[in-house]
Amino acid sequence: MKKKFIPIVALASLLTLGGVATAVTSCDNQNQDNQDVKVSDVTISLSKTTLQVGEKIKATVTINPTDATNKEYIISSSNESVASVNGDEITAISKGTTEITVKTKDGDKTDSVTLTVTEQVIELTDPKLVYDGEKEFSVNAGEDLTLPTIKAISGDGKTDISNLIEVSDANDSKSINAEFTKFNSKIAGVHTLSYYVEEGEGEDIKSDELEIKITVNPASEEGFSVTSEDNDLNNIKDTTKVFKENFAEGTKSTLYKTLGDANDASYLSGTNEAVGGNSLIINMNKTSGSAANSLFLTLNDAMPRGVSKNYIVEFDFKIVSGSNFGNVYFGLRWDGSNGINVQFANGKTSNDGVVHFKHKFTEANVPSDGNAGFFFFKLAADQEECKIAIDNFQISTSDPTSFTKVTPTSEQLTNEGGFTFNWKEKGSSFNQGETIAIDNIEDENIKNAIKGKTGFETNVMHLTNRDNHTFEGLNSTNLIAGKKLKISYTYYSVFDESLLVLPMASGVQSGTINEFDTTVIEGNIKKLSFTYNLKSGDDAINFYPTNAKFDIYMGNMTVELLENTEVKPADETENGFKVGHKFKNTSRSFGSEDKGSAKMTNDATLPSNVTGDGFNSKASLLEYKNATDNTMEWCRCLDSNGKSQLELGNTYKITVAYYMENYDASRWCINFDNAKFLDLDVGEGYHKKEINWVAEKT
Repeated sequence: MKKKFIPIVALASLLTLGGVATAVTSCDNQNQDNQDVKVSDVTISLSKTTLQVGEKIKATVTINPTDATNKEYIISSSNESVASVNGDEITAISKGTTEITVKTKDGDKTDSVTLTVTEQVIELTDPKLVYDGEKEFSVNAGEDLTLPTIKAISGDGKTDISNLIEVSDANDSKSINAEFTKFNSKIAGVHTLSYYVEEGEGEDIKSDELEIKITVNPASEEGFSVTSEDNDLNNIKDTTKVFKENFAEGTKSTLYKTLGDANDASYLSGTNEAVGGNSLIINMNKTSGSAANSLFLTLNDAMPRGVSKNYIVEFDFKIVSGSNFGNVYFGLRWDGSNGINVQFANGKTSNDGVVHFKHKFTEANVPSDGNAGFFFFKLAADQEECKIAIDNFQISTSDPTSFTKVTPTSEQLTNEGGFTFNWKEKGSSFNQGETIAIDNIEDENIKNAIKGKTGFETNVMHLTNRDNHTFEGLNSTNLIAGKKLKISYTYYSVFDESLLVLPMASGVQSGTINEFDTTVIEGNIKKLSFTYNLKSGDDAINFYPTNAKFDIYMGNMTVELLENTEVKPADETENGFKVGHKFKNTSRSFGSEDKGSAKMTNDATLPSNVTGDGFNSKASLLEYKNATDNTMEWCRCLDSNGKSQLELGNTYKITVAYYMENYDASRWCINFDNAKFLDLDVGEGYHKKEINWVAEKT
């Protein structure tokens, strides 16, 4: 510009000298009019041709030639509802497509581009749980606590998504109501409530979480101290250690996590039900009727496997409700066994307060494979509630006293004087019996009373508690039918009342011995003997005390097989029942039971349409719910003295009166020990069926 401007100034200065400059100027003006540059074409472009609703963008317009005189233009949208235009700025309005067109003023040159508008995609941030109140609370076990109101806001910052909140309590899945407004837990300890909300799907899930802690106070303080070292299940394998459990950690407690509770029979409680702190509460009625209903403590690999051990178990308990605890048991069990069971609450009531139980399961060899542990069960349910609180568990093991196990031959038993077990070189085992070296007896008075006395050598056999004490030294290999079995032994009596001796045939009681010749030797030392005429099928002898207090230390035991000179009357069975003896069962020996697949109700009131010989005002009601697992045990067939009323080889007439409704199965039968099945008639209405049956070994 400066190079051009100087000559103009010079011309202007020459103008005063002459007219040459005017002509140039005129000439220049004429050239400018002639050089007006027209627009040849126009183009429009967008940095992107797809916008979301609400987005804005500026168009780029290029006019050719670049030195066109008039570069003015107008941009328009073919669909203003999709996108609007303001100058060069384009705003996306709604979903759709539109043509964005530019038009020049000079020559009406045009160009277009297609613009697509999509729905707005909101980029969410994490949702937010909104709460700035207290996060720690305290409440007594079993009492209600109103939970604070916690809201959730979506990641868009404005949408309320409180309905998506989830709340959980890792220590008690039942502590929070469905609306998340109330908390109530019987389990003492710290409960962490986790509030959680999430939105989105797949990899785009976003979430937020916060925690509230609630301390649940027990009705009474924990009085049994347990360290982390105590609470290791592996202690059970180590004879120098003891496993301990007080349930202080609630559902996270080590022993609680071993529970197998198919019938929902147990729960933890720190209320007045508990012994102290938290206790395991067991509704014993729910453990009855079937072995599957038992409450199992499955310890498996925590137990010594494949070796003989003594298991010492201790716990405290108290009666929460109910009065009939004579058939409540605790036991050691493993797959394939019926368990080693012991009564622990017989005669106890809520007035007894906290009771300490201790029992040694002796010389138990838990197999290497399968499930193993302990269990609680009740033999038959009662009408009234029956609850027990269990606490302060201890489990330990010890090595049994060594002895040589022998099984004498029948010839040895028939020799003069028979065969004498001394529990050392000539040893054997009783179910739930323990061989103990006299020097290891803990009670000094008992040790001193029997040491060195006639009938006692190095070891003794310790028999305690009620129920099954089957003797392994006598079996089908050495018991001879028709012979008279004589057993005699010297023993120290702590409590020797209530003993029965039960001959067994294939696991079924075949007789009862309850008459003994007992002589007092000195103080608590006594000698007992009895005889029994062996019958066909007898293959075991079970020492069966009926009182849980039973406790004796057995010295040498002599077994003899003698000739039987007694002659039974022709019309009398081995157990003393005359031909023509009748017995009947009008209700189930094991009480009412609901197995799920079948339900038995004793003493049910009869509908008016149920009549017939054999029916009175009440009867047992049996309801089947499916076609499988529908066996219902009925009776033990024992008289009031415990004698079996069914004996091998005898013929029995069995009469069954029953009334059927809605029975569509093709078969119904009674069976004996799931071995012998006798068919009954089926069909609607009253039936009375008579069957002649010969009792035989199967």
